[in-house]
Amino acid sequence: MTNRKSAEAGVNVGVDIGKEHLDFHIHERGVYWRSDNTPEGIRYSLNRLARYQVARLVMEATGRYELLLADAAFERMMPVVIANPRAIRRYAGAVEQLAKTDKLDAALIAEFAARIQPKPSSSQSKNLREIKDLLARRRQLMNMRTRELNRQSIMGDGVLASTYRRLIKQLDKEVEWVDQKLNAAIEKESAWDEKKALLKSVPGVGDVLVHTLLGDLPELGTLNNKQIAALTGVAPMNR
Repeated sequence: MTNRKSAEAGVNVGVDIGKEHLDFHIHERGVYWRSDNTPEGIRYSLNRLARYQVARLVMEATGRYELLLADAAFERMMPVVIANPRAIRRYAGAVEQLAKTDKLDAALIAEFAARIQPKPSSSQSKNLREIKDLLARRRQLMNMRTRELNRQSIMGDGVLASTYRRLIKQLDKEVEWVDQKLNAAIEKESAWDEKKALLKSVPGVGDVLVHTLLGDLPELGTLNNKQIAALTGVAPMNR
């Protein structure tokens, strides 16, 4: 049962994110609805939420599908929480919720919001999002390159040799293009200049690692070592 204090502080809203649909659940009111994951559908849902004092609007990080809703909610100064899916799965296991439907998932996320009370996320600039996308693309390209190198070492003799060389050469060009875009995007983040210089002063730390740390972990320098360890999922857990 939700206590009186939390009810007075506002409502907790859970959103199950899908490619085409968004499922909303207000924990304290037991209200559920579905809207399209489109600008029009999101506008309808945020207008509906405007009737309430929202303490948290919680959604899972899906990689892309939550961004349209998150950006629109940030613009309205709503307390958005983009939660780690692992944390919500752990909560589902703790409360022994095994059944999965979009409606049930939205209710679970809303309950997670009310019980755990995660802190709102900070809005990300378009440039920072571009950096994250470029880093993700670089990892994809490097994985493809590694697979081609492995295939070349096994089957790259004779008639097949040229096809592996061509593809690896093309992947190298794509990686070079991404690196150029990354350098340009990171140069725009003037607030990172000091952190970038500090990281590059460490022996063995090059541009790729610096870009990865700054892009994927912009919280560096603002959190202590224990908070960073928890954020990245490497903090030891009691068993």
